[in-house]
Amino acid sequence: MRYFFILVASLLLSPVFAQEHNGHDDDSDQGDHRDQHLDFGIPIEERQARDFSRYVLEKLVENGKLDQSWLQAKIEEVTKKKFSEELEWVVLYRNPNEDVVEQNTLYIYLSLFGELLGVDFTGE
Repeated sequence: MRYFFILVASLLLSPVFAQEHNGHDDDSDQGDHRDQHLDFGIPIEERQARDFSRYVLEKLVENGKLDQSWLQAKIEEVTKKKFSEELEWVVLYRNPNEDVVEQNTLYIYLSLFGELLGVDFTGE
């Protein structure tokens, strides 16, 4: 199941990043990019993991992969967890409006450098 969400999230978000990174002028008003321009060579801090995971969640809702009720979800926990010898940021969202218990907790996985690794409901 995690690999399905990794695939969906990758396909879903890659055009978004490509589009947002093209055509920037130095003097244009870029507004709040909420860490969309993460430098994958520098480890991110917890705040950046929180901000970027929120961006991912909003894009999943916007693209119809998650219900609108997820926009009300709050971050319950942000931790570093070891998977296959590598540490990852794991950001846990809980949606109290989701009736299906198996789908009321969403995990967003990021590398320590801010790269989206996956999204699932299992935490594994």
